[in-house]
Amino acid sequence: MVSSVVPALDRGGGCLALHRHFCERSDFEVAVASELARGSTCPVRIELDTNRLVGRMRRYSRLLGNLKYVLPRPGVQRAVSRFAESWKPDLIFSVADDTHSLTGLHLARQRGVPFVVYFQDLFAFSTFIPTTQRPYAWVGRRLVQRYRHLQRVSDAVFHTCSGMRDWFGEEAKGEILYAVGGEASQRPECEGGQSPAGRKVRLVYAGNCYGAYGRMILELARALEGNPTLDLQIYAMGNDWPAKDVEYFARRGVYLGYLPFGQLQERLWGADAFLITMGFEERDRTFVQTSFPTKWCDYAPLGRPIFVWAPGYSSSARFARETSGGVLVAEPSADKLVEAIGQVFGNPERVGELGRAARGLADHELNRHRLHGVLKNRLRSLCQGGVGPRGGES
Repeated sequence: MVSSVVPALDRGGGCLALHRHFCERSDFEVAVASELARGSTCPVRIELDTNRLVGRMRRYSRLLGNLKYVLPRPGVQRAVSRFAESWKPDLIFSVADDTHSLTGLHLARQRGVPFVVYFQDLFAFSTFIPTTQRPYAWVGRRLVQRYRHLQRVSDAVFHTCSGMRDWFGEEAKGEILYAVGGEASQRPECEGGQSPAGRKVRLVYAGNCYGAYGRMILELARALEGNPTLDLQIYAMGNDWPAKDVEYFARRGVYLGYLPFGQLQERLWGADAFLITMGFEERDRTFVQTSFPTKWCDYAPLGRPIFVWAPGYSSSARFARETSGGVLVAEPSADKLVEAIGQVFGNPERVGELGRAARGLADHELNRHRLHGVLKNRLRSLCQGGVGPRGGES
Protein backbone atom coordinates (compact mmCIF):
# COMPACT_ATOMS: atom_id res chain seq x y z
CA MET A 1 0.00 0.00 0.00
CA VAL A 2 1.62 3.22 -1.20
CA SER A 3 -0.57 6.04 0.04
CA SER A 4 -0.92 9.00 2.37
CA VAL A 5 -4.14 7.38 3.64
CA VAL A 6 -3.06 4.31 5.63
CA PRO A 7 -4.71 1.84 8.01
CA ALA A 8 -4.99 3.63 11.36
CA LEU A 9 -7.39 4.04 14.26
CA ASP A 10 -7.11 7.74 15.02
CA ARG A 11 -6.76 9.55 11.71
CA GLY A 12 -10.32 9.80 10.49
CA GLY A 13 -12.83 7.63 8.69
CA GLY A 14 -10.80 6.83 5.57
CA CYS A 15 -7.91 5.41 7.57
CA LEU A 16 -10.28 3.56 9.89
CA ALA A 17 -11.99 1.89 6.93
CA LEU A 18 -8.61 0.65 5.65
CA HIS A 19 -7.81 -0.70 9.11
CA ARG A 20 -11.05 -2.68 9.07
CA HIS A 21 -10.28 -4.16 5.66
CA PHE A 22 -6.58 -4.86 6.02
CA CYS A 23 -5.72 -5.14 9.72
CA GLU A 24 -8.79 -6.52 11.49
CA ARG A 25 -8.88 -9.44 9.05
CA SER A 26 -6.25 -11.88 7.83
CA ASP A 27 -7.12 -12.01 4.12
CA PHE A 28 -3.99 -10.10 3.06
CA GLU A 29 -0.40 -9.62 4.10
CA VAL A 30 0.08 -5.86 3.89
CA ALA A 31 3.02 -3.49 3.97
CA VAL A 32 2.44 0.28 4.11
CA ALA A 33 4.85 2.70 2.43
CA SER A 34 4.04 6.29 3.29
CA GLU A 35 5.33 9.53 4.70
CA LEU A 36 2.60 8.96 7.29
CA ALA A 37 3.42 5.31 8.01
CA ARG A 38 4.22 6.03 11.64
CA GLY A 39 1.16 5.26 13.73
CA SER A 40 -0.39 2.96 11.14
CA THR A 41 -1.89 -0.24 12.54
CA CYS A 42 -0.26 -2.22 9.74
CA PRO A 43 2.62 -4.23 11.27
CA VAL A 44 4.95 -3.76 8.26
CA ARG A 45 5.68 -0.07 7.72
CA ILE A 46 8.14 1.76 5.49
CA GLU A 47 8.36 5.40 6.47
CA LEU A 48 9.22 7.49 3.44
CA ASP A 49 11.27 10.24 5.04
CA THR A 50 11.58 13.60 3.41
CA ASN A 51 14.08 16.27 4.39
CA ARG A 52 12.92 17.25 7.87
CA LEU A 53 13.81 20.94 7.45
CA VAL A 54 11.95 21.12 4.16
CA GLY A 55 9.06 19.23 5.74
CA ARG A 56 8.78 21.79 8.52
CA MET A 57 9.03 24.68 6.05
CA ARG A 58 6.20 23.23 3.98
CA ARG A 59 3.90 23.65 6.95
CA TYR A 60 4.33 27.40 6.68
CA SER A 61 4.98 27.92 2.96
CA ARG A 62 2.20 27.32 0.46
CA LEU A 63 4.72 27.44 -2.39
CA LEU A 64 6.82 24.63 -0.92
CA GLY A 65 3.68 22.67 -0.13
CA ASN A 66 2.59 22.93 -3.75
CA LEU A 67 5.98 21.95 -5.14
CA LYS A 68 5.57 18.66 -3.32
CA TYR A 69 2.58 17.90 -5.54
CA VAL A 70 4.36 18.42 -8.85
CA LEU A 71 8.11 17.74 -8.52
CA PRO A 72 9.61 14.28 -9.14
CA ARG A 73 10.51 12.32 -6.01
CA PRO A 74 13.39 10.03 -6.99
CA GLY A 75 14.54 9.43 -3.41
CA VAL A 76 11.11 8.21 -2.35
CA GLN A 77 10.85 6.02 -5.44
CA ARG A 78 14.22 4.41 -4.74
CA ALA A 79 13.28 3.68 -1.13
CA VAL A 80 10.05 1.95 -2.14
CA SER A 81 11.78 -0.01 -4.90
CA ARG A 82 14.50 -1.25 -2.54
CA PHE A 83 11.91 -2.55 -0.10
CA ALA A 84 9.89 -4.19 -2.86
CA GLU A 85 12.98 -6.09 -4.05
CA SER A 86 12.93 -8.16 -0.88
CA TRP A 87 9.22 -8.11 -0.03
CA LYS A 88 8.04 -8.95 -3.56
CA PRO A 89 4.47 -7.62 -3.51
CA ASP A 90 1.79 -9.33 -5.59
CA LEU A 91 -0.18 -6.09 -5.95
CA ILE A 92 0.17 -2.36 -5.29
CA PHE A 93 -2.79 -0.53 -3.71
CA SER A 94 -3.19 3.23 -3.31
CA VAL A 95 -5.88 5.53 -2.02
CA ALA A 96 -5.81 8.24 -4.67
CA ASP A 97 -3.96 11.21 -3.22
CA ASP A 98 -1.77 14.09 -4.37
CA THR A 99 1.65 12.82 -3.29
CA HIS A 100 1.95 9.01 -3.21
CA SER A 101 -0.23 7.53 -5.93
CA LEU A 102 2.18 8.07 -8.82
CA THR A 103 4.93 6.43 -6.76
CA GLY A 104 2.68 3.40 -6.34
CA LEU A 105 1.80 3.31 -10.04
CA HIS A 106 5.46 3.52 -11.05
CA LEU A 107 6.37 0.71 -8.64
CA ALA A 108 3.61 -1.54 -9.98
CA ARG A 109 4.73 -1.02 -13.57
CA GLN A 110 8.36 -1.54 -12.58
CA ARG A 111 7.55 -4.89 -11.00
CA GLY A 112 4.88 -6.02 -13.47
CA VAL A 113 2.12 -6.41 -10.84
CA PRO A 114 -1.44 -4.99 -10.80
CA PHE A 115 -2.06 -1.47 -9.58
CA VAL A 116 -5.33 -0.70 -7.74
CA VAL A 117 -6.60 2.78 -6.89
CA TYR A 118 -9.37 3.65 -4.43
CA PHE A 119 -10.95 7.10 -4.80
CA GLN A 120 -12.07 8.05 -1.29
CA ASP A 121 -11.87 11.82 -1.74
CA LEU A 122 -10.78 14.29 -4.41
CA PHE A 123 -8.34 16.10 -2.16
CA ALA A 124 -7.65 18.89 -4.67
CA PHE A 125 -11.24 20.09 -4.04
CA SER A 126 -11.08 19.88 -0.25
CA THR A 127 -11.32 23.05 1.82
CA PHE A 128 -10.46 21.18 5.02
CA ILE A 129 -6.70 20.95 4.47
CA PRO A 130 -4.50 23.77 5.85
CA THR A 131 -4.08 26.80 3.61
CA THR A 132 -0.33 26.19 3.31
CA GLN A 133 -1.07 22.79 1.73
CA ARG A 134 -3.98 23.90 -0.45
CA PRO A 135 -3.11 23.68 -4.17
CA TYR A 136 -2.88 26.79 -6.31
CA ALA A 137 -5.40 26.86 -9.15
CA TRP A 138 -2.89 25.68 -11.78
CA VAL A 139 -1.64 22.90 -9.47
CA GLY A 140 -5.23 21.88 -8.76
CA ARG A 141 -5.90 21.52 -12.50
CA ARG A 142 -2.86 19.28 -12.81
CA LEU A 143 -4.00 17.15 -9.87
CA VAL A 144 -7.41 16.73 -11.48
CA GLN A 145 -5.71 15.53 -14.67
CA ARG A 146 -3.75 13.08 -12.51
CA TYR A 147 -6.93 11.66 -10.97
CA ARG A 148 -8.30 11.01 -14.45
CA HIS A 149 -5.02 9.45 -15.52
CA LEU A 150 -5.06 7.09 -12.55
CA GLN A 151 -8.65 6.15 -13.42
CA ARG A 152 -7.64 5.25 -16.98
CA VAL A 153 -4.48 3.25 -16.37
CA SER A 154 -5.19 1.41 -13.11
CA ASP A 155 -5.89 -2.32 -13.30
CA ALA A 156 -8.80 -1.96 -10.88
CA VAL A 157 -10.65 1.05 -9.51
CA PHE A 158 -12.91 1.54 -6.50
CA HIS A 159 -15.11 4.60 -5.92
CA THR A 160 -16.37 5.58 -2.48
CA CYS A 161 -19.87 6.41 -3.79
CA SER A 162 -21.94 6.86 -6.94
CA GLY A 163 -21.18 10.57 -7.02
CA MET A 164 -17.46 9.85 -7.21
CA ARG A 165 -17.98 7.42 -10.07
CA ASP A 166 -20.22 9.90 -11.91
CA TRP A 167 -17.57 12.63 -11.63
CA PHE A 168 -15.37 10.62 -14.01
CA GLY A 169 -18.11 10.52 -16.60
CA GLU A 170 -17.97 8.11 -19.52
CA GLU A 171 -14.43 6.98 -18.69
CA ALA A 172 -15.45 5.73 -15.24
CA LYS A 173 -14.73 2.10 -14.51
CA GLY A 174 -14.66 -0.04 -11.41
CA GLU A 175 -16.94 -0.67 -8.46
CA ILE A 176 -18.63 1.31 -5.70
CA LEU A 177 -16.99 0.56 -2.36
CA TYR A 178 -18.60 2.41 0.53
CA ALA A 179 -16.45 2.75 3.63
CA VAL A 180 -16.81 -0.35 5.77
CA GLY A 181 -18.28 0.02 9.25
CA GLY A 182 -17.13 -1.52 12.51
CA GLU A 183 -18.46 -4.66 14.11
CA ALA A 184 -21.54 -3.74 16.14
CA SER A 185 -21.34 -4.60 19.81
CA GLN A 186 -23.36 -7.49 21.16
CA ARG A 187 -25.39 -5.28 23.45
CA PRO A 188 -29.18 -5.81 23.12
CA GLU A 189 -30.72 -3.48 20.56
CA CYS A 190 -33.74 -1.21 20.76
CA GLU A 191 -36.00 -2.73 18.13
CA GLY A 192 -36.29 -0.27 15.28
CA GLY A 193 -35.53 2.80 17.41
CA GLN A 194 -37.73 4.20 20.17
CA SER A 195 -39.05 7.57 21.22
CA PRO A 196 -37.48 8.48 24.58
CA ALA A 197 -39.92 8.64 27.44
CA GLY A 198 -39.65 11.42 29.98
CA ARG A 199 -36.38 12.91 28.75
CA LYS A 200 -34.88 14.89 25.90
CA VAL A 201 -34.05 13.31 22.53
CA ARG A 202 -30.27 12.70 22.29
CA LEU A 203 -28.93 13.67 18.86
CA VAL A 204 -25.33 12.57 18.27
CA TYR A 205 -22.96 13.98 15.67
CA ALA A 206 -19.59 12.26 15.21
CA GLY A 207 -17.57 13.68 12.36
CA ASN A 208 -15.88 16.63 10.70
CA CYS A 209 -16.02 19.88 12.63
CA TYR A 210 -13.94 22.05 10.29
CA GLY A 211 -14.82 24.54 7.58
CA ALA A 212 -18.43 24.63 6.39
CA TYR A 213 -19.22 21.50 8.42
CA GLY A 214 -17.90 23.10 11.59
CA ARG A 215 -19.86 26.28 10.99
CA MET A 216 -23.06 24.26 10.53
CA ILE A 217 -22.54 22.29 13.74
CA LEU A 218 -21.74 25.46 15.69
CA GLU A 219 -24.94 27.07 14.36
CA LEU A 220 -26.91 24.00 15.43
CA ALA A 221 -25.36 24.02 18.91
CA ARG A 222 -26.36 27.66 19.32
CA ALA A 223 -29.86 27.01 17.95
CA LEU A 224 -30.42 24.28 20.56
CA GLU A 225 -29.48 26.45 23.52
CA GLY A 226 -32.35 26.13 25.96
CA ASN A 227 -34.29 23.69 23.75
CA PRO A 228 -36.59 21.72 26.09
CA THR A 229 -36.81 18.56 23.96
CA LEU A 230 -33.46 18.01 22.21
CA ASP A 231 -29.87 17.54 23.38
CA LEU A 232 -26.86 17.60 21.03
CA GLN A 233 -23.64 15.63 21.60
CA ILE A 234 -20.66 16.37 19.32
CA TYR A 235 -17.68 14.03 18.93
CA ALA A 236 -14.89 15.31 16.69
CA MET A 237 -11.13 14.91 16.25
CA GLY A 238 -10.79 18.70 16.24
CA ASN A 239 -12.45 21.91 15.18
CA ASP A 240 -11.76 25.41 13.92
CA TRP A 241 -14.30 27.15 16.16
CA PRO A 242 -13.47 30.27 18.16
CA ALA A 243 -11.83 29.19 21.43
CA LYS A 244 -14.60 30.78 23.49
CA ASP A 245 -17.21 28.61 21.74
CA VAL A 246 -15.19 25.44 22.24
CA GLU A 247 -14.81 26.22 25.94
CA TYR A 248 -18.47 27.13 26.35
CA PHE A 249 -19.95 24.07 24.64
CA ALA A 250 -17.43 21.73 26.25
CA ARG A 251 -18.50 23.06 29.64
CA ARG A 252 -22.14 22.54 28.67
CA GLY A 253 -21.47 18.90 27.78
CA VAL A 254 -22.27 19.49 24.09
CA TYR A 255 -18.78 19.38 22.57
CA LEU A 256 -17.17 16.15 23.81
CA GLY A 257 -14.05 15.95 21.63
CA TYR A 258 -12.40 12.83 20.27
CA LEU A 259 -12.90 9.26 21.47
CA PRO A 260 -11.33 6.09 20.01
CA PHE A 261 -13.95 4.11 18.13
CA GLY A 262 -14.41 1.46 20.82
CA GLN A 263 -15.30 4.13 23.37
CA LEU A 264 -17.29 6.15 20.86
CA GLN A 265 -19.44 3.16 20.02
CA GLU A 266 -20.50 2.94 23.67
CA ARG A 267 -21.71 6.54 23.43
CA LEU A 268 -23.46 5.89 20.12
CA TRP A 269 -25.57 3.20 21.78
CA GLY A 270 -26.98 5.89 24.06
CA ALA A 271 -28.20 8.05 21.18
CA ASP A 272 -31.79 8.39 20.03
CA ALA A 273 -30.83 9.75 16.61
CA PHE A 274 -27.75 10.49 14.51
CA LEU A 275 -26.73 13.43 12.35
CA ILE A 276 -24.80 13.46 9.07
CA THR A 277 -23.81 16.82 7.56
CA MET A 278 -22.35 18.01 4.28
CA GLY A 279 -21.59 21.65 3.51
CA PHE A 280 -23.91 23.92 1.53
CA GLU A 281 -21.20 26.35 0.40
CA GLU A 282 -20.74 26.53 -3.38
CA ARG A 283 -16.98 26.05 -3.23
CA ASP A 284 -17.55 22.65 -1.59
CA ARG A 285 -19.97 21.44 -4.29
CA THR A 286 -17.63 19.01 -6.06
CA PHE A 287 -16.25 17.70 -2.78
CA VAL A 288 -19.67 16.93 -1.26
CA GLN A 289 -20.85 15.37 -4.51
CA THR A 290 -17.95 12.91 -4.52
CA SER A 291 -17.22 12.32 -0.81
CA PHE A 292 -19.17 9.89 1.39
CA PRO A 293 -19.27 10.30 5.18
CA THR A 294 -18.00 7.12 6.82
CA LYS A 295 -20.33 7.60 9.77
CA TRP A 296 -23.20 6.29 7.65
CA CYS A 297 -21.57 2.88 8.11
CA ASP A 298 -21.24 3.17 11.89
CA TYR A 299 -24.65 4.71 12.54
CA ALA A 300 -26.73 2.30 10.48
CA PRO A 301 -26.20 -0.95 12.48
CA LEU A 302 -27.48 0.73 15.65
CA GLY A 303 -31.01 1.07 14.30
CA ARG A 304 -31.70 4.71 15.16
CA PRO A 305 -33.17 7.45 12.92
CA ILE A 306 -30.51 9.16 10.79
CA PHE A 307 -30.92 12.82 9.85
CA VAL A 308 -29.03 14.07 6.78
CA TRP A 309 -28.44 17.82 6.79
CA ALA A 310 -26.97 18.38 3.36
CA PRO A 311 -27.59 19.99 -0.04
CA GLY A 312 -29.69 18.00 -2.46
CA TYR A 313 -26.76 17.48 -4.86
CA SER A 314 -24.53 15.88 -2.20
CA SER A 315 -23.69 12.19 -2.06
CA SER A 316 -25.45 11.80 1.31
CA ALA A 317 -28.65 13.40 0.02
CA ARG A 318 -28.56 11.11 -3.00
CA PHE A 319 -27.97 8.06 -0.81
CA ALA A 320 -30.79 9.02 1.56
CA ARG A 321 -33.22 9.46 -1.33
CA GLU A 322 -32.23 6.24 -3.10
CA THR A 323 -32.35 4.05 0.03
CA SER A 324 -34.95 5.85 2.19
CA GLY A 325 -32.42 5.26 4.96
CA GLY A 326 -32.46 8.76 6.42
CA VAL A 327 -34.46 11.98 6.76
CA LEU A 328 -33.09 14.58 4.35
CA VAL A 329 -33.07 18.25 5.35
CA ALA A 330 -31.77 20.01 2.23
CA GLU A 331 -31.86 23.56 3.64
CA PRO A 332 -28.93 25.24 5.39
CA SER A 333 -31.05 26.56 8.27
CA ALA A 334 -30.41 24.85 11.63
CA ASP A 335 -33.99 25.72 12.61
CA LYS A 336 -35.31 23.61 9.72
CA LEU A 337 -33.27 20.65 10.98
CA VAL A 338 -34.57 21.07 14.53
CA GLU A 339 -38.10 21.27 13.16
CA ALA A 340 -37.65 18.03 11.18
CA ILE A 341 -36.31 16.18 14.23
CA GLY A 342 -39.25 17.38 16.30
CA GLN A 343 -41.72 16.15 13.71
CA VAL A 344 -40.18 12.69 13.60
CA PHE A 345 -40.02 12.24 17.37
CA GLY A 346 -43.58 13.44 17.69
CA ASN A 347 -44.60 10.31 15.79
CA PRO A 348 -43.46 7.03 17.44
CA GLU A 349 -44.40 5.02 14.35
CA ARG A 350 -42.11 7.17 12.21
CA VAL A 351 -39.27 6.71 14.72
CA GLY A 352 -39.63 2.94 14.47
CA GLU A 353 -39.83 3.04 10.68
CA LEU A 354 -36.61 5.06 10.43
CA GLY A 355 -34.82 2.81 12.91
CA ARG A 356 -35.71 -0.24 10.83
CA ALA A 357 -34.61 1.57 7.66
CA ALA A 358 -31.20 2.22 9.21
CA ARG A 359 -30.86 -1.45 10.11
CA GLY A 360 -31.81 -2.27 6.53
CA LEU A 361 -28.83 -0.26 5.30
CA ALA A 362 -26.53 -2.23 7.60
CA ASP A 363 -27.96 -5.49 6.31
CA HIS A 364 -27.75 -4.62 2.61
CA GLU A 365 -26.11 -1.56 1.03
CA LEU A 366 -23.67 -1.00 3.93
CA ASN A 367 -23.24 -4.61 5.05
CA ARG A 368 -19.63 -4.78 6.23
CA HIS A 369 -19.14 -8.39 5.16
CA ARG A 370 -20.51 -7.74 1.68
CA LEU A 371 -18.32 -4.65 1.23
CA HIS A 372 -15.19 -6.45 2.34
CA GLY A 373 -16.08 -9.29 -0.02
CA VAL A 374 -16.19 -6.84 -2.95
CA LEU A 375 -12.65 -5.69 -2.16
CA LYS A 376 -11.25 -9.13 -1.35
CA ASN A 377 -12.65 -10.86 -4.41
CA ARG A 378 -11.46 -8.15 -6.81
CA LEU A 379 -7.93 -8.08 -5.44
CA ARG A 380 -7.63 -11.86 -5.46
CA SER A 381 -8.90 -12.11 -9.02
CA LEU A 382 -6.32 -9.52 -10.11
CA CYS A 383 -3.47 -11.46 -8.55
CA GLN A 384 -4.64 -14.65 -10.23
CA GLY A 385 -5.19 -13.04 -13.63
CA GLY A 386 -2.20 -10.76 -13.95
CA VAL A 387 -2.05 -7.09 -14.85
CA GLY A 388 -4.26 -5.12 -17.15
CA PRO A 389 -3.56 -2.07 -19.33
CA ARG A 390 -0.26 -0.24 -18.99
CA GLY A 391 0.10 3.44 -18.49
CA GLY A 392 2.75 6.00 -17.66
CA GLU A 393 2.94 8.93 -15.31
CA SER A 394 1.05 12.18 -15.59
